[in-house]
Amino acid sequence: MKKNKLALILSSILIIYSILGFVAVPKIVKPIIIDNINANITQKASLEKVSFNPFLLTVSLENLKIQDKEETTFSIDSLTIDFNLFRTISERHLAFQDLQLVNPYIHVIENEDKSFNLEKLVKPSEETTSKEETQASEVTEPIKFQIYKTAIQKAKIKFTKLQKDKKPFVVNIKEFNYTFYDMGTFRNILASHSLDILINKHTRLDINGGLRVHPFHMYGNVKLSNLRPSEFLPYKEELFNFKLTDETNIDLAFGYNVDTKKELDIKINNLDFALTNLNIMQNKHSTVYLKALKIQDLNLNYPENSLDIQAFTLEQLNTKIIKDKKEVINLTKLVNIEEEKTSKKEEETKAQSETSKPWKVNLANININNTKVFFDDQKALLSTMIKDINLQGKSLKVNNKDITLEEVSLKNSLDFKDTKNKLEVNTLNNSFSVRNISTDTINNQIGYLDLKSQEIKVSDKKSKTYITTKNFDININEVKNKNQDVEISKVSLNRPTILIDDKKTDKKISINKLLIDVNKIKKAGTKVTVDNIKVNEPSFSFKDNKAKTDIQAKDINLLVNKITHNNNELKIVSSSINKPFIAVTLGKQAKKKEEEKRVVAKKTVAKKEKSNFSFDIGPVKIKNAQMVFQDKNLPIPFKTNISKLHGDFSRLHSSSSKPTKLQLEGKVDKYGYTKITGTVDINDIKLLTDTTILFKNIAIKNFTPYSGKFVGREIDSGKLNLDLKYNIRKSNLDAKNSIIISDIKLGKQVQSEDAANLPLDLAIALLENSDGVIDLELPITGNVDDPQFAIAPIVWKVFTNLIVKAISSPFTLLASVLGIEADEIKSIDFEYGNTTIIASEKEALDNIAKILAKKKRLAINVSPSYHQTYDTLAIQDKKFDKFLEKRMKKIVKGDEYKEALEDLFEETFKDKDLDDIEEMFEKTDKKGKKYFDNKAYVEYLRKTLANLQKVSTNELETLAKTRSQNILDYLIKEKKVEKNAIVIDEKINVQIDEKDKWSTFNLSVSVKK
Repeated sequence: MKKNKLALILSSILIIYSILGFVAVPKIVKPIIIDNINANITQKASLEKVSFNPFLLTVSLENLKIQDKEETTFSIDSLTIDFNLFRTISERHLAFQDLQLVNPYIHVIENEDKSFNLEKLVKPSEETTSKEETQASEVTEPIKFQIYKTAIQKAKIKFTKLQKDKKPFVVNIKEFNYTFYDMGTFRNILASHSLDILINKHTRLDINGGLRVHPFHMYGNVKLSNLRPSEFLPYKEELFNFKLTDETNIDLAFGYNVDTKKELDIKINNLDFALTNLNIMQNKHSTVYLKALKIQDLNLNYPENSLDIQAFTLEQLNTKIIKDKKEVINLTKLVNIEEEKTSKKEEETKAQSETSKPWKVNLANININNTKVFFDDQKALLSTMIKDINLQGKSLKVNNKDITLEEVSLKNSLDFKDTKNKLEVNTLNNSFSVRNISTDTINNQIGYLDLKSQEIKVSDKKSKTYITTKNFDININEVKNKNQDVEISKVSLNRPTILIDDKKTDKKISINKLLIDVNKIKKAGTKVTVDNIKVNEPSFSFKDNKAKTDIQAKDINLLVNKITHNNNELKIVSSSINKPFIAVTLGKQAKKKEEEKRVVAKKTVAKKEKSNFSFDIGPVKIKNAQMVFQDKNLPIPFKTNISKLHGDFSRLHSSSSKPTKLQLEGKVDKYGYTKITGTVDINDIKLLTDTTILFKNIAIKNFTPYSGKFVGREIDSGKLNLDLKYNIRKSNLDAKNSIIISDIKLGKQVQSEDAANLPLDLAIALLENSDGVIDLELPITGNVDDPQFAIAPIVWKVFTNLIVKAISSPFTLLASVLGIEADEIKSIDFEYGNTTIIASEKEALDNIAKILAKKKRLAINVSPSYHQTYDTLAIQDKKFDKFLEKRMKKIVKGDEYKEALEDLFEETFKDKDLDDIEEMFEKTDKKGKKYFDNKAYVEYLRKTLANLQKVSTNELETLAKTRSQNILDYLIKEKKVEKNAIVIDEKINVQIDEKDKWSTFNLSVSVKK
């Protein structure tokens, strides 16, 4: 009976407990819950159902909603809490078996005033606030609890941002599924959790791992896929001045571990990040396009401060950077950021960096592929396009301030345009590679650096200058920098081709296969040293199409040893030039119009400023040089070759008073020889220059082009020796030019407008000695500071003056050979009516014979002459004297001479009376005594009768010819002069001057035929 009663009591209690649990408690709790919620919130809460299982101790709330008018702020279909009483009692902690939320929904609204709806959801309470402050001041241990499984299923979160006059920004988080195991502070174990979220339509976030609340410890894996940034930009639309296309996508996956047991310990493992199809649109134009940015296998460790990245990749980055006329760059305006005071932040950052442990960064691979960057400066009218950018780097390591890079290579092409200055620079297939870079606070080192470009074009349309460089390649080996001291093992320029075209002046320069090696460069303080510089066999070409000048150089081997520059002083120990070949060609120039005036630029003497620069250059040796000179600007092209040119320059020292010595010698054409010696004050050549230039055995026939141009004759043969001495002291030039020409023979005439009208054959005949040698001395003096001073025109002027003087005054030159006066040999005098060579004139003819013996090519021209009056009178006298002698023989006694004259007079002048004639000669002396001047009377009769003698022109010419023949016979027969050395002019000169005292035969010179 008692057992039945106990069973009845227990059953009643169980029934009452069940009724209270299943029925009473939900009905009692539901309004309490709603009232408490509404009492603490500003919106209205509703709850459809409350369920309680008194046996399982599970509580469920169904269809709980919090609404603001018609807009739901929060809702949940089902909230289930499964309390584990037995574990709570036995293990003395709050134990929950399950916490399950099914289809929870939260709507977060950001209002136009930047406030959030959730901020105003809970009513403020002063009591609560003071209580919280009191609790915060007390140090308590965390409550021990454990939730063995927490599950949020199919949760939805909606975020709405209200914007004035704009469509609201909305983000929907769907399929929010979160499962959490063993969450709590009891046992201090890691709780596993799993999160799976779908954001909008494409983005999915997966998080799996573990979590411990105290001390905080969290680990796991995160995977974010298909994040569309374009969906989130409208949230802060006022910040962004650009739009992203829908194709822009972000993928992220990494493992993590955060532990606070001892100190904050953060580890990020195997992070992979990918930003693809980034397209930043500005004003409906693409400003930045990036096909892909990838970070692969990133591992971060804090507080060890290590960061390891397997690869960083930029794929196909295209960007347009525009600097407008207000000097604002478009990229700086992509985001609107207000300027804030950052000094305090900078100080905090600085203080933090000083105390924090330095970071170690290891980036295994860097790749930038197919990138293009365009920059446009609209104010300066500059634009730059860098395209085909490909960069690869390996093993970048950063440890605090220590940086190392195993290898990096960069390839690109560049186009630069300066519209304002009409300048363009275009490069094709540039490459830049560096290996073994290391740097720290003291030492910097580069193992190898190489810079190449397939083609570099510089177009300066303003000055009409165009420069093209092909196959540019420069290498730099082992660069070391320590405390600002630099060492470079070797710098090499590897055979580029450089073309310079100056269309304004019509000049072109080309350099081919330029190989330059600079070895062991060192910089210590202000001192720079170079072990040696080598230039190996480049070819050089210079063309001046306007001046028709062509200069070619090749096979140049230049070696410069031990170069030092310190404190504005340059020192070179020695230099050598081996096997250089230089060819200079002067092309044929177009004929200038006569009306064009030659403008002669006035020379100005620049004031010499004192320089602090000094130099000490050691000897320079020249070996086996060759020079070819060709002048096509002549009626006959000229070409000469100087080969096997050897020599040296002694030390050039700006601080030494010792002059520099120079010596060069070589071969000219086939058999010629040249030598140049001298001393020069290198500081001022006008202060001291003493130079001797020697040319020996030069085939003068090679100078036919110049003789044809300037004197109108070819040269068939001959040899030339030059001994030129130039001495300059204090700007005063004293030059001695010794010119020796031997066995010169002139050829045919050459038509040239520039030719001087000089009878060269005669000049040669006058200047040559008996050995066929012309020995000329041309002294030159002047002041080199004179703006009008120029050595070449002066030498030519002196030479032509010498020729003109020799031709215009030949007897002065010839007389100087014998040391006599020119007047002694330039004419032969005869007595009137006489053909005999008088003794005084034989001396002149003897001297002429001597001159002709010395001047093998010279001939003397004799100009026959007679005096119209005096030779006629002389012939009349001779004729009358002969006639008178015959009449005198008929008179036997008395003064037969006088009587013969009187008889002839009376016979001739029958109308005249002798008495009247005699009266003409009756005179009175000083004493008044009259006398007869018989002598004058007789002479009057003789002259009167002699003047009646007839003398023909033929007789006078015969007289002149006889005299010429006598000169000819004397020189040829007696003095053995060659017949062709005496030329009798056919024309007979007639003298009429009454002052003449002799019948004079003038002599002139000509070339022997």
